[in-house]
Amino acid sequence: MSTGSKGREIGHSVLLPASLNNKRGLSLIEIMAYSFILIVVLAGLFSSLAVSSYSQAVGSSRLDLQADVRRTLDWTTKDIRQAISWDICNNSPSATYIKFHLWTWDQTTHTFSLTNELIEYEYDANARTLTRRLVDSGGTVLGSWVFYNISAPPFYTAYISPSDNEFKTGDLLTNKKLIVVITAQKNVRVSTDIRYSLKEEVRIRNG
Repeated sequence: MSTGSKGREIGHSVLLPASLNNKRGLSLIEIMAYSFILIVVLAGLFSSLAVSSYSQAVGSSRLDLQADVRRTLDWTTKDIRQAISWDICNNSPSATYIKFHLWTWDQTTHTFSLTNELIEYEYDANARTLTRRLVDSGGTVLGSWVFYNISAPPFYTAYISPSDNEFKTGDLLTNKKLIVVITAQKNVRVSTDIRYSLKEEVRIRNG
């Protein structure tokens, strides 16, 4: 009885290593294949994240630029609507520069009365800025506001396209209108430029 039991134990101990031998490890080729697949998956994941981040950055910058252009156009056109055409012409206007007095309405004489304060807009192509200044009659700057990323002169008396425009003082006196074009350009990341432009024709109603 004990012998048989012993024999079975011996037989069992002999079969155990054989069953373990059937469970072999991964070969070098299989490890390399699995590693390659993992690298491809991770590369695709990182690429998707990079594209998503880039698109988000461009979209955010475009919205910011559009808001800046609208704000600049609103400020400029609001000022010009309060101007008098001959007063603008008396201050050597051009596509890059305008200057005019602020005015008040005299209820007694029913005429415009110019104040000693002037509004001045000056475009700097090198700095890509449009600067708004409030100055007194002696030229002292009372306040200054700068609009950035402006990539083209803003003032015209005739404008069809970026390549077909002009500024003529005589037209300003005759037509009593000034065309304001705010064009801005901004660099995003390394090599992507975004551009946005708005145009408005301002009727100068005060003479």
